[in-house]
Amino acid sequence: MKKLIIVILMLFVLVGCTKKDLANDENLFDDGLLAVSLNGSKWGYINPKGEMVIDDKFDGAGAFYDGHAIVIVDQFYQVIDKKGDFIFDLGYDYLRRSPNTGLLIFEQDDLFGIMDDDENVIVEPIYKSITDYSEGYVLVVTPDFDYYYLDEQGNRMHDESFSYATLFKNGYATVRNDEGKTGLINDEFELVIDYIYDDISVVDKYGYAVTRIDNDIYEPEDNSCNLIKVDDMTLILEDYEYIKFNMVIDIRYDTPLYKAYEDDAFVLYLNDGTRFTEDEYVWVETIGDYLITFQDKNRVPTEPYEELREYAIYDEDGTLIKKASILDSKHVFQWLDGDDMGLYLMVVDGDFIDIYGQDAEYRVEADDVKGLSEDLIFATKDGLFGAFDFDGEIVIDFKYEYLFEYEDGYIELKLDSKWGVMNSKYEVIIEPIYEYRHSNYQPRVIPQT
Repeated sequence: MKKLIIVILMLFVLVGCTKKDLANDENLFDDGLLAVSLNGSKWGYINPKGEMVIDDKFDGAGAFYDGHAIVIVDQFYQVIDKKGDFIFDLGYDYLRRSPNTGLLIFEQDDLFGIMDDDENVIVEPIYKSITDYSEGYVLVVTPDFDYYYLDEQGNRMHDESFSYATLFKNGYATVRNDEGKTGLINDEFELVIDYIYDDISVVDKYGYAVTRIDNDIYEPEDNSCNLIKVDDMTLILEDYEYIKFNMVIDIRYDTPLYKAYEDDAFVLYLNDGTRFTEDEYVWVETIGDYLITFQDKNRVPTEPYEELREYAIYDEDGTLIKKASILDSKHVFQWLDGDDMGLYLMVVDGDFIDIYGQDAEYRVEADDVKGLSEDLIFATKDGLFGAFDFDGEIVIDFKYEYLFEYEDGYIELKLDSKWGVMNSKYEVIIEPIYEYRHSNYQPRVIPQT
């Protein structure tokens, strides 16, 4: 099992996949089933009524996808149907489902290939590693560390290999040649930025990318960073010591604000090249949307000092909504459908917490706010979880060790170190009796001591 864990970690390091790329944590019950374990040694599947539909006989279990789930038995990976029957004659050393296509990445003789649930091989096991599909393409690496993109039919999309490449995001990917220079390709595999840069950032959803030449982004040494509008190669910001460099591993990098360094201070720009605020910062981070955390350049002391940092949230036109010290504020996310997320600034006001967003403001009586769903504000009092509606009324009592709402409307709860489930009416439909539950496609195994 150690080997399997190492392989998974290699894939994360190699291509920087986010949780969203490798998981299916949007729903608690996929295909109406949830993987659970009473004691961590064996896994089975229950339905929303709490009935054990598939006996707990597996060493590891993952979420269902289109009638099938990956499980582990005696250290081998298998696929089962909704009756709990194996659909392959033999197990595999490793299996992983790519959620965007449903295809399976499998291992054979320490190399990886791709097949479907009928065991039809789409890509022969000849690659050192294979990512999940992103925007229609999968990235593979040969034993000689050559990078190629394949489509869903397993076809190589280009003849010459790359020495490094990233997943496609917003229609573009960065690639590197044998000389170590980086270029940018579009999803037609045309080179839209030639190999003249040391690095190129992810193209964000607004169509902009940062280029860099021979510059340590943590210790600016020269004016080598540009912000480029990719579709027409317009230079928006040119010859800066530093412009925030978004990587493929960033979970939330699509902020409309661009952080740049000039004249011994950080400033913020919009993508048309205009200043978002007139402030200058010793330190600033763009959290997402129009929310930042920062230390003003004019505050004393002028050196970076964590306790002097603040949060601020703005309207799109740069109007300040709220600013607060980092000592009594933080940012919280609102999880919406699919990849969408809202972002709020939470500020403590005595026994109350005020929550500020671009389009809404809420106030609840709690010690901390943990996050928002489409209908609820999850918070804690005296260390226990509960939930408010958006009018500030308590709809789930503060008595749980953990609460989280999924897109399918189910809320997982933890009480007395055991897991259970609520429905969308906030009624407990599965009593907290399970030691573990798992909603990820990749099977979970609990090490036995």
